[in-house]
Amino acid sequence: MKQRRLLVLDNQRLRPALHSLSLNAAELEPGAWAPGQFLHVLCREPEAHSPFLRRAMPIHRLDAGRLDLLVRPDELGHAWLARRRAGDALDVLGPLGRGFDLPGTPGHLLLVARGLGIAPLVGLADQAVAHGWAVTLLATATRPADAYPAAQLSPAIEYQVCPTDAALWDCTPAALAWADMVAAAVPPAEWLPLRQRIEAARLTLVSGFAQVWADVPLACGVGRCGACAIETTRGWRHACSDGPVFDLTEVTGL
Repeated sequence: MKQRRLLVLDNQRLRPALHSLSLNAAELEPGAWAPGQFLHVLCREPEAHSPFLRRAMPIHRLDAGRLDLLVRPDELGHAWLARRRAGDALDVLGPLGRGFDLPGTPGHLLLVARGLGIAPLVGLADQAVAHGWAVTLLATATRPADAYPAAQLSPAIEYQVCPTDAALWDCTPAALAWADMVAAAVPPAEWLPLRQRIEAARLTLVSGFAQVWADVPLACGVGRCGACAIETTRGWRHACSDGPVFDLTEVTGL
């Protein structure tokens, strides 16, 4: 684990309650990160004591020495982060965890996101497009004003916003039939419905076809506190160190 001080380059307000915070990541070596990994960010002034715990922030995208975080100021730590301005320094640990594994042979990639679950998927979409994949992104938003802005995505990405939670699953059957890989960032309670829909569309779920980003508390970032423990075919694993990306065939207890 490496502790870093990354300077804020820009704070762009994408929506009334959604910010894209850009950091100077020139010190990150090429290949030192993978989409799906996260940073553990200290969300307070160095001399302050609250909030005490760091916040786990998925790497939203990284390009040409610029690393973006997607911030929704819905609690104390994230609200502090959303107020940062160019020139401010952030105390971060990482990149941490295991990210998505994109196969070398291009095909059709289906991305499924619930709410802010879109944060770890956009970097994967960028990488896939750069390697010749056809990408479809399905995401939820209760109101158009809450949806992730299409202008932030490559025009090569097919982007569909589902207005309700149920609509997300209504949109998936046809896409699952042609997909060569699925990456989903939805709560663990929805992993079983995802698996059931894959099996209904394709008869079976094979290893490597679907990967899920574990939307669970990543409190310590090093697998010590146990808050992020997930039951898998290899026993209990910690999402912060063994994940947060897991193959859907290996998670159990669904």
